[in-house]
Amino acid sequence: MGRRSIETKRELKERITVKWAMKKFTDGEAISTLDPKLACDAANILAPYNVWLPCSQNWPSMRRCAEILWRIRKEYREALASDVSSLSPIP
Repeated sequence: MGRRSIETKRELKERITVKWAMKKFTDGEAISTLDPKLACDAANILAPYNVWLPCSQNWPSMRRCAEILWRIRKEYREALASDVSSLSPIP
């Protein structure tokens, strides 16, 4: 599953997710930062690059960013709920 902003149980160099992801990116390993449960399609792979484009005319609008983030949040919560509901009750 995805990572939290700060992962307290990870080793020091991987604790702060943004720093960890940027290090992976600069090392040419950006693809390894993707959540393995995400669909491996062009939209998910290209989304971060759309934000980093040098020309702001090519950036998605803040509204579009918010829509994407809310969709990610919704899908995450649904996945989390389905994981919890699949657990067997304790007798």
